[in-house]
Order: sequence, then structure tokens, then C-alpha cells
Amino acid sequence: MVDNLYPPPPPYRGPSPNRSGLGLVLLLTLVPMLLIAPALFIFIVVGMVPTFVAWAMGPSVGRIHVVLCVGSTNFCGVMPPLIHLIRSGHDMNALTTIMEDPFTWIIMYSASLIGLVLAFLLPPLLGGIVRASVKRKIKDQQAKQQEMVQEWGEQITTRVMQ
Repeated sequence: MVDNLYPPPPPYRGPSPNRSGLGLVLLLTLVPMLLIAPALFIFIVVGMVPTFVAWAMGPSVGRIHVVLCVGSTNFCGVMPPLIHLIRSGHDMNALTTIMEDPFTWIIMYSASLIGLVLAFLLPPLLGGIVRASVKRKIKDQQAKQQEMVQEWGEQITTRVMQ
């Protein structure tokens, strides 16, 4: 009865004008960091590579959630080693020590992998749940409608023309 619950996505119209604002924010944040704390800059850029790749894939209107999901979980994976780097003095020796540890790489990139899995598994799963819920509500309403027809007669289903 109800096959398509969702309208088709709007056509892709190219990058949004707000993307230039993001570039400006990144420029104003990362350039001073490069000058003041180059070890932190290098670590953040290397650790956030999965987010940059997801962003560079050209997210369309309906796919920005992938960038947000991968980026947020990737950022959460970068934070523990980044805090350790800051507490270690955030110099190049501390950066080398942290980057040599394979556990650091596992934390950073597995977090982004979790975000990617969530971004691709949750929308169809939640869509199926919503679809099942709507179908159940439709069946409930049809059952109520049948009860009304039995109680009031078939004439309540005909349209009155004036």
C-alpha cells in the first residue's frame, strides 16, 4: 500500500556557499597552530586524514552526514593521543614517540572506521524501523475503519457530492 515513504533527494547543486566559511575557519585556526605548535598541527593533520578523505569525496546534499559522522568519531579517536602529546610537552620528540606507537594509529583510525560503519548502517536500519512503524499504524487505522463500517454501515465510506 505504502511503498515509498520518503520523497527522492533533491538534485545536487554543487558545493554550498557555506563551504568557503569552513575553509576560512580552518585557515584562521590551523595556520597559527602551525606557527605556534607545529607538532600539534602535524599530529592533527595526520590523525584527521579519514575526515579529510570523507570531505574530499564531495559530499552531496544527502551525504554530508557521512562527513559529520566520520569526522566526529575521528576527532574523538584523535583526542586521547593529542592530550598525551600536549601533556608530554608537544615538541617533535614527543610527537615522534607518540607516532611510533601503533596503538595510537589503531585508536585514531578505528574510531573513524566506527563512524563510517555508523554512517552507512544506521540510516537503512532506522528507515526500516520507521517504515515498519508506519505500516503498523496504517493497519491499525484500517482496522478502526472496518470497525466503524460495521457499526455505522457501508454508507459512511461513500463520498457525499454537493
